[in-house]
Amino acid sequence: MFLFSVWLTIAVALLALLIGYGKSRDVFHPLVLTMPIFVFIYGYMPLTLDSSGELYSYVTNEQASFAQWLALSVLLAFTAGCFRGTRAIVSPKGLPAVQDPSVLYRGAMFLGGAGFLAWLYMLKAGGGLSGLYGSAYGGAWSDIGYVRDSVYLLLVAILILLSPQVFAPRRVLWWIAIILFAFPWAAQGLLGARRGPTFVLAVGVGVSCYLARNRRPSLALTATAGAAVGLLMLFLVANRGSIYLGSD
Repeated sequence: MFLFSVWLTIAVALLALLIGYGKSRDVFHPLVLTMPIFVFIYGYMPLTLDSSGELYSYVTNEQASFAQWLALSVLLAFTAGCFRGTRAIVSPKGLPAVQDPSVLYRGAMFLGGAGFLAWLYMLKAGGGLSGLYGSAYGGAWSDIGYVRDSVYLLLVAILILLSPQVFAPRRVLWWIAIILFAFPWAAQGLLGARRGPTFVLAVGVGVSCYLARNRRPSLALTATAGAAVGLLMLFLVANRGSIYLGSD
């Protein structure tokens, strides 16, 4: 029963992906982006753990089956919500928002500057780059929650700079801001061998660059890029103990 539920989960996820792309012809459709993750976490990983016997070191077969059926139920609810949402028609009420590029640009600089200062504070407190990333699984940290979470403002700033209203690849300052605001997340992901920051930065920047130009990559290119990001994250996890400044 457990294996049946796993294969059924994989089949439902792949079917949802095909229907989502078939109806929208949009590689950025939520189902196209999320279903490969569902297949990996709730399909490939359970099958691998079951074949090696490691799964039953933690749970019984009945508990594994219950968890898998629960995951399938969540998958069905999520898929139904995506299909329901794509049929909804939103009617804006009130006055339309004024999209002033200069205001958005200044806002991005302010938020990004605040986030970068928070990262610099943690960098100094942690002993510089060698202090933060001189050992395996390193990273910036602060006991002050406001400082620690302010680093997320860098992502907000990057997404605003990559929005259609502010997208300006011919401006030198725009490029400097993008590189400067992305550096802390790239360091956290690559030098700290962390999957979350790596995935968020790669997908966020990649998708936003296409949205800013009102374009979409081909399905083959999207699949190739997704596989490359997945392999990069697996590489970081597999070599986490050997990735740090000063490592051979």
